[in-house]
Amino acid sequence: MITSCSINSDTTYPYNGDVGDKYYNYPVTLAKLQKVRGSLWRKSWNMLPLTVAVCGWCATLMLCRIMLSRESAQLAETAELAAHSIQSKITSGISTYVAPLEALAARWGADADPWQPEWKSEAQQLHQRYPALESIYWVDASYTTQWGIPSSHLQGGTLRQEIDDARKAGKTVVVPSRGSNPGGKSLLALIPISRHGKFEGCVIATLATGHWLRLVIDPEVPKGYTALLSYADEQLHMWHASAVPGASRYVSEASVDFYGLPLVVSVWPTPDQSSGSRHMLFALSLVIGLLIYSSGALAVVAHRRAQAVECGKQQMAVQQQDLRHANEHLETIIQAAPFGIVAVDPDGAVTSWNSAAESMFGWTEQDVLNRIPPFVGTDQADEFHAKIQQTIQGELIAGLERRRQRKDGSTIDVAIWTAPLRDSAGSITSIILAIADISERKKLEEQLRHSQKMEAVGRLAGGVAHDFNNLLTIINGYGHMMIGALSPQDRLRSHAEQILKAGNQAAALTTQLLAFSRRQVIQPRPVDLNHLITNLEKMLRRVIGENIVLYTLLGENLDRVKADPNQMEQVLINLVANARDAMPQGGALTISTRNVKLETRLLCEGNEILPGCYVEIAVSDTGEGMDEETRNHLFEPFFTTKERGKGTGLGLSSVYGSIRQNGGGIVVRSECGRGAEFLIYLPQLHEPASVATTEPVAKGFHRGCETILLVEDEAEVRKMLRESLTGAGYRVLEAADGTDALHKWEHEARSIDLLVTDVVMPLLNGRELAKRLTSVAPHIQTIYISGYADDVLAYHGTLAPDTVLIQKPFSPAELMFKVREVLDARKNGPPSPYRPVYQRARV
Repeated sequence: MITSCSINSDTTYPYNGDVGDKYYNYPVTLAKLQKVRGSLWRKSWNMLPLTVAVCGWCATLMLCRIMLSRESAQLAETAELAAHSIQSKITSGISTYVAPLEALAARWGADADPWQPEWKSEAQQLHQRYPALESIYWVDASYTTQWGIPSSHLQGGTLRQEIDDARKAGKTVVVPSRGSNPGGKSLLALIPISRHGKFEGCVIATLATGHWLRLVIDPEVPKGYTALLSYADEQLHMWHASAVPGASRYVSEASVDFYGLPLVVSVWPTPDQSSGSRHMLFALSLVIGLLIYSSGALAVVAHRRAQAVECGKQQMAVQQQDLRHANEHLETIIQAAPFGIVAVDPDGAVTSWNSAAESMFGWTEQDVLNRIPPFVGTDQADEFHAKIQQTIQGELIAGLERRRQRKDGSTIDVAIWTAPLRDSAGSITSIILAIADISERKKLEEQLRHSQKMEAVGRLAGGVAHDFNNLLTIINGYGHMMIGALSPQDRLRSHAEQILKAGNQAAALTTQLLAFSRRQVIQPRPVDLNHLITNLEKMLRRVIGENIVLYTLLGENLDRVKADPNQMEQVLINLVANARDAMPQGGALTISTRNVKLETRLLCEGNEILPGCYVEIAVSDTGEGMDEETRNHLFEPFFTTKERGKGTGLGLSSVYGSIRQNGGGIVVRSECGRGAEFLIYLPQLHEPASVATTEPVAKGFHRGCETILLVEDEAEVRKMLRESLTGAGYRVLEAADGTDALHKWEHEARSIDLLVTDVVMPLLNGRELAKRLTSVAPHIQTIYISGYADDVLAYHGTLAPDTVLIQKPFSPAELMFKVREVLDARKNGPPSPYRPVYQRARV
């Protein structure tokens, strides 16, 4: 029987009740129900109903026991009364038959003649009067049957013992008959006759017990009882035959002394009579017990249901509280999420709109509820509904990138994810849209593509500059040789000067290409930008013209930067020239410097610069400005807004490359009609100032007689260099590549004083060649020549201090000066620091 309400501690109880629109299918853990469980146990159901039921049943059984005891006593009493009644009836009944015989025998004994003929007739009359007397015999003292009624088939000798017993007793003796009829037992009544004390014989009568016992006893046997007349465990007669007397607990017996024959009368109830009441009482007690038990069980069930209802109420209260807390928690998370989270119904109408979506698109929740999201344009509505149906069918959307409209009319790039929201029955009730603002990522991707494009163009420009510098080296070299061979009055001298002029302009163009591609070899050193701008100011004023006012706002205590001063001058010249072209009607140009400290990363053109201390150079103008399309292509090589033939499109691209090569960044701010501002950021340098050295100027040819190993893979360049060196008196050993140079070295090692080698060559580059030669001959010096070093000699464009490099294109005089300088330095002491030869671009 269930007596208490228990809760399984390992399970949770899902609540599916209606607690508002937002509360459903929320699992309530048992940790939240401990208080409810404790209160229920304090009010736990006791055992009173069950005890009452058991006690009631026991009382019923006790009552039944008493009733059964009374019933048993009544059964025994009835049986006893019946036995005594039968006893008296038998006694009186049998005397009715025996007494006439005794009277007849007494009269016969009084006769003088022991055998009178009329005895038989008298016996015949008595037989007819009492049918129960089946037969009457006269047996004399010699045990001989004299006559019998109705026949004399009785053999007196067979009853010798019984006759002797009757003679000795001197009175009537009744014994059972040895041969009984099939209908029942018979009795023999033996009446002795004596005359003058002498035994004359016996009158023997056969008494049939069946008929007269039925007439005497049957009316005395109660209904439902059985009676038995027995002698010495031998059954004489039984009424209502049933089980033997020993099988019943309620047998009543009475003894009858029937003329010396001890008879026993037994009376007991039949099984139906004795067990019927017992069965009825047992059934009654069982029914009463079941009723009491059912009543107690119903009381227990009612109490348990009341407990269950109370438990359910308290559990529901806890669940509702937990659901409210969970809803508030989820609502807080949704409102604090950086993603726009929008819920729409299957028709696309908005049902929920978080704060991130509001800040992302500009519409409040009240503006968008129960309508199609306003950021979906009319041309996008079909696609929107198709994606909703796709999500309902189980195909979730992940990272769908689209451009959507904001409330202020601007557009925003977003990525969209979708997922269905189901109710407790599993039906889809809403679609959740998670929207991420990817505008910044799109910008970064665009910048990355732009940077990769610039890098690719830079590599192309570097490769072109390398080949072009080789050609310019030949052109300018032979041009200088022609000018040296022609007199000032020669008409061809002016032609050669024009060739050199065009070659120098082409050299300036390749310098700008190398600056943009950051393939130009530089020698950074501490630079005071205020000092550099002050020295360059006069030239800048000549560049911008008289209709433009130049302002210089130089910051005090400006920190120095580590950069190539020639490149910084070129950067300022190109920016000033670009500002001049943006102000054809005149205007104002401002160059300012200051120290700045960046707290966060700064997004620049093509890169980001880290937080730290920087020197800012701002070049701003009041010109026409530029639109977004122009800004996107501003630093691409050969991009220009000038008319055809009036610009190379390499000025700003070289500015971009030079700033990046010196570890800085550049930011452009401009709008159409509001001018432009270029902000350059270079890392501050905190090192002691070094003494500036003046670069010597190459004047005239410097002759010599040493042996020079010349290595150049371009045959025309090698030929021009050989003619220039041999013309200056040097002995020249030519090699087409590094492998050829090693063979020449094996034969002329002792005589070679200087190695002049190109940097970029197939199989074995100039750097590896010089390394192998100096490993066996440390005294030999090396001069590198190259269109661009491509990090073979320089690390990120910065040349090592002990490296001597002449950049192509160069003149024969510059080569002769550097050769002589290196050879003389070997004789006089350690070689002087490298001072590279630059070709300044002409604006």
